[in-house]
Amino acid sequence: MTLRKILAYLLAIAIAIILCAYIYNQSKTYLKGPQLNITSPTSGTSTDQTFIPIEGFAGNVSFITMNDNQIFIDESGVFKEKLLLAPGYNIIEVKAKDRFGRIISRKVYITRTSKDEVPAVLPVQSIEQTKTATTTED
Repeated sequence: MTLRKILAYLLAIAIAIILCAYIYNQSKTYLKGPQLNITSPTSGTSTDQTFIPIEGFAGNVSFITMNDNQIFIDESGVFKEKLLLAPGYNIIEVKAKDRFGRIISRKVYITRTSKDEVPAVLPVQSIEQTKTATTTED
């Protein structure tokens, strides 16, 4: 083997290695897919607050929504939005879509309680008072 052939083989191997590294680097985001993590609040939380902050991280995403309304992330992938809770049981769904069309979704379940909330079951005394008030004698 001549020196020229050895250099040609080394150059071909170097080009192949660079090409493989480039292909891996470009396909890395496709292989990982979209990433979504809701850090606050935790699912199953009960609160008496009207507004609650929803915080989390989204990586490799091009579009993100919370309850079908677009939200925005900063350069590091962090999002923080305030959400108005309805009284009772609330389901918060965050969806993220990457540039290849793959979608990931996370749900958080929160119960909003109120100090002034009317009980779902009336006490026995008020039921008896209602019965006596509505009965008529002939």
